[in-house]
Amino acid sequence: MPKANEFKHLELVLQRDGKKLVPKKIKIPTPPSVVNNIANRQQHSSKLYGQARAIVDIWSQEDIDRTQNGMPALSDKKPLLIKIPAEYIDIDYLRSTFGFEVVCEY
Repeated sequence: MPKANEFKHLELVLQRDGKKLVPKKIKIPTPPSVVNNIANRQQHSSKLYGQARAIVDIWSQEDIDRTQNGMPALSDKKPLLIKIPAEYIDIDYLRSTFGFEVVCEY
């Protein structure tokens, strides 16, 4: 039975009663890379440290090259792209702990 429209100034096109459709909860499988990283935390940590160190070394060398070539120094803020599965890691924690500026989440 349709309910009375208490808001006469709004035109309600469709009115009906029925059961609410609740979406089924779907368990998202953990990606194999995440499972491997969790199982081998020390190795994963060392790999991340090495990659970060290499990036910082490249940035430092670029700054030295710019200075030697008489070019102006660039800002200390350097771009860094990190791919993190947001379903398994709290992005806000990483943002507050490491001072990341999150540009995109997907």
